[in-house]
Amino acid sequence: MLDGLLGWTEENWANEKGEVSVLAFDWDVRRQSVFRQRGYQSQRIVEELRIYDLNRSYPEAALPSGFRFSSVAEEGNSGARGTLENRIWDATLDEAWY
Repeated sequence: MLDGLLGWTEENWANEKGEVSVLAFDWDVRRQSVFRQRGYQSQRIVEELRIYDLNRSYPEAALPSGFRFSSVAEEGNSGARGTLENRIWDATLDEAWY
């Protein structure tokens, strides 16, 4: 499935140089392998996306009417959540991830 998604993305979303940016976490070695097989090269460490400047002020989050923020703990079924996300993202997360 991932290979097909990448093919579609490369065909439809590549920039003028034919480049596409993708993301794979350090623990996702299967996805990294697929990317390498398709000729992708590592550019930077993914976890840099989770570095926040604690001295900066961030805008208050706003959701459309009728929506709310919730945590996985509020749902009370992190196992089912993991199963769902594993199927959607073709991942191998477990309850400890949440």
